[in-house]
Order: sequence, then structure tokens, then C-alpha cells
Amino acid sequence: MILFLHNRYRRSGGEERAVADLLWLVREQLGEDAELLERDSALLGRGRAAAGMLRGGLRPEEVARAVRATKARVVHAHNLSPAFGWRALAAAREAGARVVAHHHQYRSVCAVGICFTHGRECTRCHGRNTLPGVIRNCRGGAGEAVVYAAALSLWQRRAAEAVDAAIVPVDTSRLDTAAGVLGDAIAHGSLLQLGAVILNILGTLILVGGSAWSAYRLIRDHGGVDRVVCNVLLTAGAFVIAAGFSAAKLAGGSLDTLGVYEAVGIAVMFAGFLSLGRLRRPAAR
Repeated sequence: MILFLHNRYRRSGGEERAVADLLWLVREQLGEDAELLERDSALLGRGRAAAGMLRGGLRPEEVARAVRATKARVVHAHNLSPAFGWRALAAAREAGARVVAHHHQYRSVCAVGICFTHGRECTRCHGRNTLPGVIRNCRGGAGEAVVYAAALSLWQRRAAEAVDAAIVPVDTSRLDTAAGVLGDAIAHGSLLQLGAVILNILGTLILVGGSAWSAYRLIRDHGGVDRVVCNVLLTAGAFVIAAGFSAAKLAGGSLDTLGVYEAVGIAVMFAGFLSLGRLRRPAAR
């Protein structure tokens, strides 16, 4: 049994979908029982949310009871702010479960979680120094900014000590490197990497295969020359672009190589579009 913990955001988004997808994956693909213990920021109220942040979580005993009731061997924690906090993790461990913290973003150090404020990227807060978030009023209100900054600084180490393993799908230190852009920033073997590979393969098959099939049908049915040429060039251009990532990796993570392949592929595809209406079969005599 795996018990998921998640504090829903005021507005549902990608993290809620990720939790639902992981629940489905565990149940349907791993064949393991899974339950979700969920709290909702939209129903909590600002006063209770502030109390939860500053206390390091609300009602940790509820988490311990859930672990014992479900006999969970693993607690898979997602967003913990503001209602769960580090106390929920500690309670889960005391109840006998192993704890995995799944970091979807930068909530452990950033008050807004995305390292983006006032229209640009921001990495001013480091470790327990969350004062820049107060100075820049990242939460949009002085009171909320102070509460988040204080809570993150107070409980950061406790949260880290309360987990047995942490999942960070993206290595942010590699996002500024060529290898990171080409996919090495994603943890190898993670669900994110698997999803990226599958979606890239499907996208390539649909684009390249669809264009190739259309070209074949037009040739077989004696369609217009311009339409045949257009689909052939679309197929060739899409294949060149798809091959660009592999070629760039073989070249040692070269973005220049990727750029050349993309430029050539786009030019070939554009030539295909330009051919429409410009090529005609010679008139029979």
C-alpha cells in the first residue's frame, strides 16, 4: 500500500494532474493498492493556512492514523504547504512508513515555488535565507510574504530530515547547459523521462508517418504533382528535425548541430508548402 499526500492549490493545475496520474500508474501498472490523503488550500482559509505554515503542519496525527489504517508501507508526499508540513512526514515515519518527498518545483526554498517573480527568473533565496522573498514581496502581500519566508527558513531542515528519499525529476543545475537542453537535465529512468521519450516517438511517427502515407496515397491515386511533392518534402523535413536531437547528442551535446538540423528541416518543409499550386502535370497532347 502506498499512501499519497497532497495539499491541493487554490487553483488546480499540473501538480494535481501529476498526482492523479501517479495514482493510476501505481494501481493499474504496478498492481499495488494506493490511497490519497488530500487537503485543499481553497477550503482552508488564510488564517489556518498561516498557522499551518508557521507550525510546520496541521493535525499530523491524522496522517499517522491513515498510515496505520491503510497499513501503508510508503508515504509518497507531494505538495505539503500549508496544511501538511514536515510534521506530517515525521508522523508517517513514526507510524512505520517509509517517506518519499516528490518535489515538482522549488517550494522548499521559494515562496511562490517557481523561482519566477516580477516578470523574470529569480534565484535570490538560497538555503534558509528567504529574506529576498519578503523584500520583493513575492507573495503579493506583506503578511503572506513574511509567513512563507519564516516557515520555509524555520522548517526546511526538519522537512529534509523527515524523508527517506526525495524525487527531483529535473536537475536545475544543468538547465543552462547544452546537454541539459538536450534532455540530460531529466533524471534517467524517471517517469518524466519515459513520458518525454514516448511522446517524442509518437509525435515523430504521426508527423513523418502521416506525411509519408499521404504522399503514397496521392501517388497511388494519381493526385496532383504539387500535392505529392509537398507531402514528400514535409516527410523529409520532419525526419530531419526529428533526427536533430540524436545527431546533436552524438556530436557531444552540440546546440549548433541541433540548430543546423532544425533550420534545414524547416526549410525543406517550407519548400513543400511553397510547391502547392506551383507544380502541374504536363498537359496531354
